[in-house]
Amino acid sequence: MCKTVILLGIDGLGRSFENRPEASNLKDFFSNGSLLNVTANTPTDSAENWGSILTGVKPNKHNLKLEDLYKPYDNHMYPSLFKIILKTDKKFKVSAYVSWEPIITGMIERFLNIDKYAPNMNENIFIKAWMFICRHWLYNSIYDYFLVQRVLKYIKKNNETNFLFIHLVDLDETGHLYGFETEKYYEKLRETDNYVSDILETTYKFWSDPLIIITTDHGGLGTSHGGNSCKEKNVFIGSNHKLETNLKSNMCCSKIVLQHLNIKIPEYFDNESQV
Repeated sequence: MCKTVILLGIDGLGRSFENRPEASNLKDFFSNGSLLNVTANTPTDSAENWGSILTGVKPNKHNLKLEDLYKPYDNHMYPSLFKIILKTDKKFKVSAYVSWEPIITGMIERFLNIDKYAPNMNENIFIKAWMFICRHWLYNSIYDYFLVQRVLKYIKKNNETNFLFIHLVDLDETGHLYGFETEKYYEKLRETDNYVSDILETTYKFWSDPLIIITTDHGGLGTSHGGNSCKEKNVFIGSNHKLETNLKSNMCCSKIVLQHLNIKIPEYFDNESQV
């Protein structure tokens, strides 16, 4: 029986869910496993923090910035989690299903044998046009709707997967449109929470004893993020398994994934965030 890990990232969640009824499924999940309060890297932006989550190192090592995410990741000193896993065993089945396509175009090395999906890369022109209209004209991000439909189908058909990374972006988009921790933001949190429930329910039905990790890249302040405020940098790592209590940063997710897959942790991995 293969060991299986799902790393589920919810962009822009921070820790704002902790006392919210809209996040009932998330809170139930954490109450039956683990929830660690950790910090994000500064700047508290997506490129820097998803880059760290997926490489295990600080931003000044992986050097990922938003403006560079149009080109494949190519840092031989600090490879992505995907490359580390496949270098250990080419037979491992590894996948990335993300709502924000720069993760695929700019955080994963070229030519890796992984299954990849992003709505703006894989859907037809009509769906892409509708997603654009919804986000930029109707001010309602719907990328996650298409992502979740695809990832549920994937989970049902691929129970021999070793590592699956899932990324949801609509909550962060809503924060930028209407403000983080606003009424609209919490409405989208309820929707996101239901998506998480669908993913968990399907995973438990079709996969045997998976390790599931849930994390986020940052929170938000007003309609933005990137600074050093508590609302932006205070984040979490949660799991359906008990976690080590000495993990201090969201980038420690890479360490948790590799440990579960019995892969040696690189000595260069960081534990404390860059501030």
